[in-house]
Amino acid sequence: MAFLRQSTSQKLFLGPFLAKMTGGPATALSLTASCIRLGKEGATTMVDASAGATHVENGLYVVTLGTGDVDTLGKLTVVVTPADASALPMRMEYEVVPADVYDAFIKGTDNITVDLTATYDAAKTAAAAGAAMTLTAAYDAAKTAASQTSVDTVDTVVDAIKLKTDNLPTDPADESLIEAAITAVSNKVDTVDGVVDAIKLKTDTIPASPAAIGSAMTLTAAYDAAKTAASQTSVDTVDSVVDAIKLKTDNLPTDPADESLIEAAITAVSGKVDTVDDIVDAIKLKTDLIPASPAAVIALLPLHQMLIGW
Repeated sequence: MAFLRQSTSQKLFLGPFLAKMTGGPATALSLTASCIRLGKEGATTMVDASAGATHVENGLYVVTLGTGDVDTLGKLTVVVTPADASALPMRMEYEVVPADVYDAFIKGTDNITVDLTATYDAAKTAAAAGAAMTLTAAYDAAKTAASQTSVDTVDTVVDAIKLKTDNLPTDPADESLIEAAITAVSNKVDTVDGVVDAIKLKTDTIPASPAAIGSAMTLTAAYDAAKTAASQTSVDTVDSVVDAIKLKTDNLPTDPADESLIEAAITAVSGKVDTVDDIVDAIKLKTDLIPASPAAVIALLPLHQMLIGW
């Protein structure tokens, strides 16, 4: 069976027709369009061709089918009956196929478009354990080496990333928690600063050059136990504040959050600490001049009595 290209005008050779009387080639048949009948796939009636046929040689005739003659895919039956009945009718079968199929199989100028409609079957695709496999290409050492190089590069990068992430805490603190902790510490430092200021007010009254051990001293007032007790109370207050600060700082993580998160707060705290440091330095300049063991009031009484006697 011959193939015809769908919806494409094309020529068909019909025959050879033989004369009924002589059996020789019938070269003068009248083959009009109505003499050439077409039966298309699925049709129940036949139709005339779009054109008639002309003689070529030795009883062979040629007809040019129009696009409408071959517009239906499937079997096409062509029946030719000469108008003058001087030759016997002839019947031929053709197959009308899509243009890309005709070009691929007959002309070899196109590829067939294929749509996969089958469902993936994992059972058929998966090979059983121990099943034999067939390589579709020879082993390529160069390609394998190149792939391994890429894997090594990725491995190096991952190792570098891991060095960084290993230093991250298991449960990093939320930024808001860190800011709250810093605020609490800053408040405690402010409290310490206030206490140190109060101490400085007291130490500022100490002479710039206190008398050395053994030097004569003149008491301006008798020993005041109440004032001494008040000083001890201040010291106890500072100690309580420091203990409270330690309770807070003991809760700070061993590995605090990244420096960039607290840099601004630390800068603010650092300014206050510098101020405290300056005040403490000033206090130390004065307290360095105090004897290691200042004389008691009672120890100086004989000297006072001696001065009165004079």
